[in-house]
Amino acid sequence: MKGSRNAEVQAGPPLVLLASPLARGATYGATAAALARHFRVFTVEYPDIRRTRGWTVNEYAARTAAELVDLGLPRPILVGHSYTGGVAVLVAARHPESVGRLVVADAIGTGPHSVGRAVAGMAHDSVREGDIVAERWPDTFGQFVRSPRQFLRLARESLTLDVREEASRVKVPTLVAWGRMDRTVHPRNAAEFARVMPHARVYLSERGGHAWPVTQPGEFAALLSAAG
Repeated sequence: MKGSRNAEVQAGPPLVLLASPLARGATYGATAAALARHFRVFTVEYPDIRRTRGWTVNEYAARTAAELVDLGLPRPILVGHSYTGGVAVLVAARHPESVGRLVVADAIGTGPHSVGRAVAGMAHDSVREGDIVAERWPDTFGQFVRSPRQFLRLARESLTLDVREEASRVKVPTLVAWGRMDRTVHPRNAAEFARVMPHARVYLSERGGHAWPVTQPGEFAALLSAAG
């Protein structure tokens, strides 16, 4: 596991961007570059899932917390998207001293959810976000081929994970950022996070699907910059 420093402005608060375990950090390259106009950006890339020996979201959270300590950043903004949105919530709840602000985008963690609806939603978003799907497909499919059991375990955990109890203990300001067109993790889940998190506000990207922080990096970076 590694945290890499991106091209950045010389000033600005530190921001840690958690890449999806099913993608490489490079998938978030345009997002990190857009954010780097406003923040000192560090992207955390997790190991290939075949090397994680069955990590659960709790293990990802523990490893992420340790990475924040290693980076030595003063209470950075922690940004999680999709699977790592759930990870980020757990880190903020369990290690409040390590997080200054929290951003969760189109995040898992309000399960359980229907397999059928999730598959249909992913198909819908794959059509709408074809470019990023094509870019990520080699990494995602490669991980499935190399480690199908772990891949399916992560998928199952994404549908069943419920972090709402711990989310209610997050004390830092939280931005719940969602694509209004997301059908993989429906926008109703943004409202659910905001309901249980005492210091949360919601932003809906009008044209955004599930991967909008990647497909619309300018909008995402401007949102985070405006949030202060």
